[in-house]
Amino acid sequence: MVVPLKLTREQFGSLPEPEHGGKMELVDGRLVIMAPVGPEHGEFASYLIARLVPFVGEHGLGVVRSETGYWLAPDLMRAPDISFVTAAGRAVERVVDGYI
Repeated sequence: MVVPLKLTREQFGSLPEPEHGGKMELVDGRLVIMAPVGPEHGEFASYLIARLVPFVGEHGLGVVRSETGYWLAPDLMRAPDISFVTAAGRAVERVVDGYI
């Protein structure tokens, strides 16, 4: 579902979690609400995370995250199912309005 009203970064950061689950992203200032994923998607994401986390940790490569929000521009926040941030990238991360 796409809500037509444009939101600021601050307004987006103050929204409550979706009432029926799922996640939200901000694209060109517009709120995008995504439905919860199905079991196959959830199992596959879990499978990948279970293998990535030990490998990344063992080699000191950085961090693996799930469903984490990243500001890519002032009006663009994405929350990928799985993300990897290098150790160097993690060192310069900062949290803005509740997201990286």
